[in-house]
Amino acid sequence: MNKAVLISIRPEWCEKISSGQKTIEVRKNRPKLKTPFKCYIYESYGDKGYFEVYHETTIGKVIGEFVCDRIEEFESEFYSDDSVFNAIYRVAEDEDFPDVLTAIASNEDDSKNFWICTQSCLSFDEIKEYVGYDKSEKTFYGWHISDLVIYDKPKELSEFFMECRRVYCTEKCEHYGADCHANSVYQKSVRPVKRPPQSWCYVEQEVEE
Repeated sequence: MNKAVLISIRPEWCEKISSGQKTIEVRKNRPKLKTPFKCYIYESYGDKGYFEVYHETTIGKVIGEFVCDRIEEFESEFYSDDSVFNAIYRVAEDEDFPDVLTAIASNEDDSKNFWICTQSCLSFDEIKEYVGYDKSEKTFYGWHISDLVIYDKPKELSEFFMECRRVYCTEKCEHYGADCHANSVYQKSVRPVKRPPQSWCYVEQEVEE
Protein backbone atom coordinates (compact mmCIF):
# COMPACT_ATOMS: atom_id res chain seq x y z
CA MET A 1 0.00 0.00 0.00
CA ASN A 2 1.25 3.49 -0.85
CA LYS A 3 1.27 6.28 1.69
CA ALA A 4 -0.89 9.33 1.19
CA VAL A 5 -1.82 12.32 3.36
CA LEU A 6 -5.07 13.22 5.09
CA ILE A 7 -5.13 17.00 5.56
CA SER A 8 -7.58 19.02 7.69
CA ILE A 9 -8.81 22.20 6.00
CA ARG A 10 -11.35 24.68 7.31
CA PRO A 11 -14.64 25.14 5.40
CA GLU A 12 -13.84 28.59 4.02
CA TRP A 13 -10.61 27.27 2.49
CA CYS A 14 -12.32 24.12 1.19
CA GLU A 15 -14.71 26.41 -0.65
CA LYS A 16 -11.86 28.36 -2.25
CA ILE A 17 -10.05 25.15 -3.21
CA SER A 18 -13.23 23.75 -4.75
CA SER A 19 -13.72 26.93 -6.80
CA GLY A 20 -10.12 26.88 -8.05
CA GLN A 21 -9.19 30.14 -6.30
CA LYS A 22 -6.80 28.52 -3.86
CA THR A 23 -3.97 26.58 -5.50
CA ILE A 24 -1.39 26.66 -2.68
CA GLU A 25 -1.88 25.35 0.85
CA VAL A 26 0.49 27.05 3.32
CA ARG A 27 1.75 24.78 6.11
CA LYS A 28 4.46 24.97 8.76
CA ASN A 29 5.83 21.55 7.83
CA ARG A 30 5.65 18.92 5.10
CA PRO A 31 5.44 15.14 4.79
CA LYS A 32 8.53 13.04 4.24
CA LEU A 33 7.15 11.91 0.89
CA LYS A 34 8.47 12.50 -2.57
CA THR A 35 6.17 14.51 -4.80
CA PRO A 36 3.79 13.85 -6.36
CA PHE A 37 1.63 12.29 -3.65
CA LYS A 38 -2.11 12.19 -2.98
CA CYS A 39 -3.84 14.35 -0.37
CA TYR A 40 -7.33 13.64 0.93
CA ILE A 41 -9.21 16.76 2.05
CA TYR A 42 -10.96 16.52 5.43
CA GLU A 43 -13.32 19.46 5.92
CA SER A 44 -12.86 20.45 9.56
CA TYR A 45 -15.42 22.20 11.72
CA GLY A 46 -13.65 25.57 11.82
CA ASP A 47 -15.40 28.46 13.54
CA LYS A 48 -19.06 28.25 14.46
CA GLY A 49 -21.53 30.14 12.32
CA TYR A 50 -22.21 30.31 8.60
CA PHE A 51 -20.25 27.25 7.58
CA GLU A 52 -21.87 24.95 10.14
CA VAL A 53 -25.23 25.84 8.60
CA TYR A 54 -24.40 25.75 4.89
CA HIS A 55 -21.80 22.99 4.95
CA GLU A 56 -23.59 20.64 7.33
CA THR A 57 -23.47 17.80 4.79
CA THR A 58 -19.69 18.03 4.27
CA ILE A 59 -18.23 19.21 7.60
CA GLY A 60 -16.49 16.39 9.40
CA LYS A 61 -16.11 14.38 6.19
CA VAL A 62 -13.53 13.81 3.47
CA ILE A 63 -14.82 15.92 0.58
CA GLY A 64 -12.22 15.27 -2.11
CA GLU A 65 -8.62 14.74 -3.03
CA PHE A 66 -5.78 16.39 -4.89
CA VAL A 67 -2.28 15.59 -6.02
CA CYS A 68 0.47 17.63 -4.38
CA ASP A 69 2.79 17.84 -7.37
CA ARG A 70 5.45 19.96 -5.66
CA ILE A 71 6.23 21.68 -2.38
CA GLU A 72 8.07 24.99 -2.23
CA GLU A 73 10.11 26.05 0.75
CA PHE A 74 10.02 29.58 2.16
CA GLU A 75 11.93 31.46 4.82
CA SER A 76 10.29 34.29 6.74
CA GLU A 77 11.69 37.36 8.43
CA PHE A 78 8.82 38.43 10.65
CA TYR A 79 8.83 40.83 13.57
CA SER A 80 6.00 42.02 15.80
CA ASP A 81 6.92 45.59 14.91
CA ASP A 82 5.54 46.37 11.43
CA SER A 83 7.71 49.47 11.18
CA VAL A 84 10.79 47.26 10.63
CA PHE A 85 11.40 45.21 7.51
CA ASN A 86 9.30 42.04 7.33
CA ALA A 87 9.71 39.69 4.36
CA ILE A 88 9.06 36.28 2.81
CA TYR A 89 11.89 34.61 0.91
CA ARG A 90 11.67 31.75 -1.56
CA VAL A 91 14.35 29.07 -1.07
CA ALA A 92 16.03 28.23 -4.38
CA GLU A 93 15.09 24.86 -5.88
CA ASP A 94 18.41 24.66 -7.72
CA GLU A 95 20.37 21.78 -6.18
CA ASP A 96 23.63 23.60 -6.91
CA PHE A 97 22.53 26.61 -4.83
CA PRO A 98 20.14 25.20 -2.18
CA ASP A 99 20.62 28.09 0.27
CA VAL A 100 19.95 30.97 -2.12
CA LEU A 101 17.00 33.09 -0.98
CA THR A 102 14.89 35.34 -3.18
CA ALA A 103 12.66 37.97 -1.59
CA ILE A 104 9.12 37.62 -2.98
CA ALA A 105 7.08 39.67 -0.52
CA SER A 106 7.54 42.32 2.13
CA ASN A 107 5.50 44.66 4.30
CA GLU A 108 6.86 47.58 2.26
CA ASP A 109 4.93 46.53 -0.86
CA ASP A 110 1.30 45.95 -1.80
CA SER A 111 0.61 42.40 -0.58
CA LYS A 112 -2.37 42.01 -2.93
CA ASN A 113 0.08 41.52 -5.80
CA PHE A 114 2.24 38.81 -4.17
CA TRP A 115 1.72 35.50 -5.96
CA ILE A 116 2.13 33.55 -2.70
CA CYS A 117 -0.77 35.60 -1.28
CA THR A 118 -3.06 35.41 -4.31
CA GLN A 119 -2.54 31.66 -4.83
CA SER A 120 -2.91 30.79 -1.13
CA CYS A 121 -5.80 33.29 -0.62
CA LEU A 122 -3.95 34.66 2.40
CA SER A 123 -2.77 38.21 2.98
CA PHE A 124 0.82 38.96 3.96
CA ASP A 125 -0.34 39.66 7.52
CA GLU A 126 -2.33 36.41 7.67
CA ILE A 127 0.75 34.42 6.63
CA LYS A 128 2.77 36.31 9.24
CA GLU A 129 0.18 35.55 11.92
CA TYR A 130 0.04 31.85 10.97
CA VAL A 131 3.80 31.29 10.69
CA GLY A 132 4.48 33.32 13.84
CA TYR A 133 7.05 35.94 14.76
CA ASP A 134 8.39 34.97 18.17
CA LYS A 135 11.57 34.24 16.19
CA SER A 136 12.45 36.39 13.22
CA GLU A 137 13.40 33.53 10.88
CA LYS A 138 11.13 30.57 10.28
CA THR A 139 10.62 28.00 7.56
CA PHE A 140 7.24 27.22 6.04
CA TYR A 141 5.99 25.44 2.94
CA GLY A 142 3.62 25.91 0.03
CA TRP A 143 1.90 22.68 -1.02
CA HIS A 144 0.80 22.96 -4.66
CA ILE A 145 -2.69 21.67 -5.42
CA SER A 146 -3.21 19.87 -8.74
CA ASP A 147 -5.62 17.30 -10.23
CA LEU A 148 -8.34 18.29 -7.79
CA VAL A 149 -11.33 15.96 -7.43
CA ILE A 150 -14.35 16.88 -5.30
CA TYR A 151 -16.44 13.84 -4.45
CA ASP A 152 -20.12 13.71 -5.39
CA LYS A 153 -20.66 12.00 -2.05
CA PRO A 154 -18.31 12.89 0.84
CA LYS A 155 -16.55 9.99 2.56
CA GLU A 156 -16.35 9.10 6.24
CA LEU A 157 -13.05 9.10 8.12
CA SER A 158 -13.54 5.38 8.81
CA GLU A 159 -13.07 4.71 5.08
CA PHE A 160 -9.41 5.69 5.44
CA PHE A 161 -6.66 3.77 7.18
CA MET A 162 -3.45 4.51 9.01
CA GLU A 163 -0.60 2.30 10.08
CA CYS A 164 -0.98 0.74 13.51
CA ARG A 165 1.52 2.33 15.89
CA ARG A 166 2.17 -1.02 17.50
CA VAL A 167 4.08 -1.86 14.30
CA TYR A 168 3.34 -5.59 14.16
CA CYS A 169 0.11 -7.38 15.07
CA THR A 170 -1.32 -10.85 14.82
CA GLU A 171 -4.26 -11.55 12.55
CA LYS A 172 -6.61 -11.25 15.53
CA CYS A 173 -5.38 -7.95 16.87
CA GLU A 174 -5.78 -7.75 20.63
CA HIS A 175 -5.88 -3.94 20.45
CA TYR A 176 -8.23 -3.19 17.55
CA GLY A 177 -10.05 -6.48 17.07
CA ALA A 178 -12.00 -6.66 13.83
CA ASP A 179 -10.75 -3.19 12.86
CA CYS A 180 -7.23 -4.56 12.44
CA HIS A 181 -6.38 -5.38 8.83
CA ALA A 182 -3.14 -7.32 9.37
CA ASN A 183 -2.76 -10.20 6.92
CA SER A 184 -0.08 -12.05 8.85
CA VAL A 185 1.98 -11.85 12.01
CA TYR A 186 4.89 -10.44 9.97
CA GLN A 187 2.97 -7.70 8.15
CA LYS A 188 2.39 -4.20 9.47
CA SER A 189 -1.28 -3.67 10.20
CA VAL A 190 -3.54 -0.71 9.50
CA ARG A 191 -6.60 0.57 11.30
CA PRO A 192 -9.41 2.96 10.39
CA VAL A 193 -8.87 6.64 11.09
CA LYS A 194 -11.04 7.55 14.09
CA ARG A 195 -9.98 11.14 14.73
CA PRO A 196 -9.15 13.88 12.21
CA PRO A 197 -5.60 15.22 12.24
CA GLN A 198 -4.96 18.62 13.80
CA SER A 199 -3.04 19.55 10.63
CA TRP A 200 -2.30 16.44 8.55
CA CYS A 201 -1.35 12.80 8.98
CA TYR A 202 -0.17 9.87 6.90
CA VAL A 203 -2.76 7.40 5.67
CA GLU A 204 -2.57 4.27 3.59
CA GLN A 205 -4.42 3.90 0.33
CA GLU A 206 -7.90 2.54 0.96
CA VAL A 207 -7.97 -1.12 1.89
CA GLU A 208 -9.83 -3.25 -0.64
CA GLU A 209 -12.07 -5.89 0.90
